[in-house]
Amino acid sequence: MSDELKIVLEDVKEKFDTVIEAFDMVKERLDRHEKAEEERFQRLEFELLSVKSDVTVLKSDVTVLKSDVTVLKSDVTVLKSDVERGILMGFYSGIQIVTIRCLNHMI
Repeated sequence: MSDELKIVLEDVKEKFDTVIEAFDMVKERLDRHEKAEEERFQRLEFELLSVKSDVTVLKSDVTVLKSDVTVLKSDVTVLKSDVERGILMGFYSGIQIVTIRCLNHMI
C-alpha cells in the first residue's frame, strides 16, 4: 500500500472516529433526556391519579350534601305545613299566656 493511501485511510478513520464519538455523545444526551422525561411523566401521572382520587371524594361529598339538602327541604315543607295548620299556634298561645302572667306580676 502506498504512503498516500495510508494517509488517506488514516484520515478517513479519524473522521469516522470523530463521527462515532459525536454519535455516542448525542445518544448519551438523548438517553439522559429520555430518562428525565420518563421521570417527569411518572410524576405527572401520579399527580393526575391523586387529583382523580380527590375528585372522587368531592363527588361523594356533593352527593351526600344533595341528600342532606333534600332532607332539609322536606323538613322545611313539613314545618310550613304545620304552621299553616296551626299546630304551632298552641306554642305561640303559651308564650302569650306566660308573657301576660309575667306582666300581671310586674304590675
